[in-house]
Amino acid sequence: MKRSPIPAAVPVVTASLLTLAPAAQVAAPQAPSPSTTSRGRPRQHNEAMLMPVRTGTSLPDLDTYFAAVDAGRYPADSPFSGGPTGVVPLSPGRSVVLTTELPAGKYALVTWVRHLGSGKMYAARGMRALTTVGG
Repeated sequence: MKRSPIPAAVPVVTASLLTLAPAAQVAAPQAPSPSTTSRGRPRQHNEAMLMPVRTGTSLPDLDTYFAAVDAGRYPADSPFSGGPTGVVPLSPGRSVVLTTELPAGKYALVTWVRHLGSGKMYAARGMRALTTVGG
C-alpha cells in the first residue's frame, strides 16, 4: 500500500523515547536519569504529549506546576489551555512518528510519566519544553 505524502501545512512531530525531543522542532533538555543504562538507553516506558499553554506561559511556570503535581497537589492555575495530543507511553527503545493537525499557538512538550524507581515525575525533573506551532 502506497502512503500519500503529508501535506506541508500539517505539523509532523517525531518523538523519541531517548530524548523526548521532537526532531528538528524543539530541543528538550535531557534530565539526568538513573532510568538509563550505561549505554544511554532507557529502561522504562516514556511518552511525549503536546499541550496548548496559556498566553505568557514560561518554563519556570511549567516547573512550578510540575513540582506541585509531583508533590501530589494539582494547582487551580494550570498553565494549560487544553488537553494533550501525543503518544501514550511506549516501551524502551521504541519511537513513533505522530502526524496531527494542531491549531497555531504555543505548546508544552511534556511527559506525565514517573520514574519507576523514585516515583518522581520526569517533567518535574526538567523533561519539558515550550514550542510554537504555525504562525
